[in-house]
Amino acid sequence: MSKKSCTPCPRFEIDSYNWNDRYNLCCEQAKSKAADIIFIGDSITHFWDSKAIPNSHGGPVWDKYFSDKNVLNIGFGWDRTANVLWRLEHGHFAGQHPKLVVLNIGTNNFAKTENYPGDTPADVADGITAVLAALHKLSPETHIIVMAVFPRGDSNEELQLKVAELNQIMGKTLAGRTGITFLNLTDKFMNADGTQKKALFLDGCHLNHEGYEIWANALLPLIHKFADKV
Repeated sequence: MSKKSCTPCPRFEIDSYNWNDRYNLCCEQAKSKAADIIFIGDSITHFWDSKAIPNSHGGPVWDKYFSDKNVLNIGFGWDRTANVLWRLEHGHFAGQHPKLVVLNIGTNNFAKTENYPGDTPADVADGITAVLAALHKLSPETHIIVMAVFPRGDSNEELQLKVAELNQIMGKTLAGRTGITFLNLTDKFMNADGTQKKALFLDGCHLNHEGYEIWANALLPLIHKFADKV
């Protein structure tokens, strides 16, 4: 098991937002209410929340689909699996027993920086598996939707090859697992010829308004199934 991807750590990178403010806000959110749905992830999740990022491309989609639901967004820009593990231990999931968690993490694990060596697909899979174990230890009754990592380029590009390998590993690992649904939307974000649908992304990584619409609509049936139960 990869030590780096599975060892809790608060953060590795400095991003455009104030990390300390975001950390404190997420702790206060956990204290203020018991959520039915919790979104956990990196900037793709973080920047979806209209309250977190005013005038974001995903904000109107977030408001359209989730403003009437009892939901928390604890996404953090630049998060890797190790950062999610740390935050689960440090207040962001405290006292929570949601009906549903939507987990979208792993894409930043592939990024090599001065602060992080980059992970192999197997490393990232280990990290995601560790996050799932931590979540079910904290709230065994919660159903978890594990998102396949969104495409990061055309199918013949190095980064996308790693993403595809990770998604294949996770699909096999999670098949038939009780309490977990693996949701792979790759076909909706890639063309039949193996090229990425650039019109759904801001920069080849982050989703735009249309990309978030596709994600939201794919989640709705699962939200109705697991989180809208009477």
